[in-house]
Amino acid sequence: MRFTRLIGALLAVVLMGALGLVTSSSASAADSAATATSARPATSERAALQVTAKAVTRGRSVYLVGKVKPRRGPVVIQRATRCPNGVESCNFKTFKKVGTNKKARFEVRTPSRAGGDYFYRARVGAAVSATYRVFRL
Repeated sequence: MRFTRLIGALLAVVLMGALGLVTSSSASAADSAATATSARPATSERAALQVTAKAVTRGRSVYLVGKVKPRRGPVVIQRATRCPNGVESCNFKTFKKVGTNKKARFEVRTPSRAGGDYFYRARVGAAVSATYRVFRL
């Protein structure tokens, strides 16, 4: 009884070793196929997102208008909540989410109070536009 178990175990080890050689040769073929496909540009090398925005006055209203290259959405408009040491150190919160049109442009009306000023910026993913100050005299 023990002898048959021992022979069966040895046979299993030999077969596993033989199958291991077969799978390792196919793995090396897969590695060569992976190196052949790596000649294509990676996704991180794609065109980076760019968000441009500017503040535009129309009558008594102020709009934040801009463009996203390449076209993506939605555009998140953020308003500064605190700017203790200038615009570079502002904390921003989401003010509004807007979509883009067929030309990848967006537009949003920004409220402004007399005597108060706000800082706005547009964001798509990790891409951020410049910050604009909106105020009314």
